[in-house]
Amino acid sequence: MDYSINIKSLREKLGLSQQKLADSLSVPKSRLAKWEERGTIPKKEDYDNVQKFVEEKSSQTYLEQRRELKNNVEYTVPFYDAGATAGNELANTDNAITDPVGTISVGHFLADAEAAIRIYGNSMMSNYPPGCILGISELKERIIQPGEVYIVETEEQRIFKRLFYKDDDPDSDVVMCYSDNTMLFEGGARNGKLAYPPFYVPLKSIRKINVVLGVVKRNVNLLIK
Repeated sequence: MDYSINIKSLREKLGLSQQKLADSLSVPKSRLAKWEERGTIPKKEDYDNVQKFVEEKSSQTYLEQRRELKNNVEYTVPFYDAGATAGNELANTDNAITDPVGTISVGHFLADAEAAIRIYGNSMMSNYPPGCILGISELKERIIQPGEVYIVETEEQRIFKRLFYKDDDPDSDVVMCYSDNTMLFEGGARNGKLAYPPFYVPLKSIRKINVVLGVVKRNVNLLIK
């Protein structure tokens, strides 16, 4: 005997993913997917288990429901593995930040991010180690906050730096790009000089600026879907 139930509607009302609901019911996700597809549950014990779960949820207070719903929300954004350089080498912009390779979970901390991108290079260490992933949002107006961190994309390069106006003049048509890594050369022709010296970029050459909202540092990569 099949027991009719709109479990998909129930799951979405509770704000749960298939995996989270399956875990709560102690059943495989594939079985839950079949229930949703058919709109029925073949076994009475499974049906009773679902009903018991619903009753327990219904007995929660409003604040408990809202808190759990918030915790169950999975914040995902488009992930661009195009690469932004935090070094002295230029990043190839043939793979411009236009088409994501997938989506990536950024968590509550970066819930306001529009996208995520991986960086490489050592010039922004130790705040931004190579391989870390940044939560970013496009800057619609070409007005920067001096000292904040941005990804600047021109026709020739994509760079990840801390920006200032040239001569601290907000009307300047040039921005200065600074690295967080202040390492100095030891020995050789550049002894005592910065390994990552500042440089400037004309505003007119910039086709896109993304402000960096935060950084995800992990020993292993986040799940890309």
